[in-house]
Amino acid sequence: MKSNATFSPDADARRLALEVIATLCNVKKTCAEQVLRRADVPEDMIRRFVTERDPTTGEKRSKREVGAVILDELACRGDDQVVIRRLISLAARWTAFHLAQDEYKARTVVQKARELDGILAEMEEWEKVEHDRQFRESIDRQRREKEHIGRRESALLLAQFEQAAVDGDPQQRGYFLEDLLNRLFNLHDIKVIRSFRRNEGGEPI
Repeated sequence: MKSNATFSPDADARRLALEVIATLCNVKKTCAEQVLRRADVPEDMIRRFVTERDPTTGEKRSKREVGAVILDELACRGDDQVVIRRLISLAARWTAFHLAQDEYKARTVVQKARELDGILAEMEEWEKVEHDRQFRESIDRQRREKEHIGRRESALLLAQFEQAAVDGDPQQRGYFLEDLLNRLFNLHDIKVIRSFRRNEGGEPI
């Protein structure tokens, strides 16, 4: 894999995606069908790609010009990286060189796409492994924190229980024990039905 000093995946991928749009198919409509639509470019942008004209001259814009506009608009929507990745992946598997105006140039673009597709695949795999590692570490950290809190709370509840055993009147100790048990059950995620009173509050249940 190239070092970060010479390889910027976003910039290199965008430039190559633009080459894919401009080079693989000579005819705009064919490019729209065989490249843009297969890369899931939005339909409104595909229509624009085929029909848009230069506002100054009135002439139809080139595939490269409209391709750059499409990639810019996709970037504004936050969808450019997904489409760029699909364009490169599509080009890496491209075999319809008869559709290009310049077959040699199309083959050069496809070769570059194959190289970059491999690099991006390696990066995506590394990112997936790293994400999984961070997720596992987060789960382990949460488990350790919960165990630490559990030990601390258990020690506190035990100390309070031992103190209540010798303090206060029996009725107050009963209320405290009820509260202590509820807290103990909550600490260990044990579902309970809390106490309540009926007969106008005269009968505790």
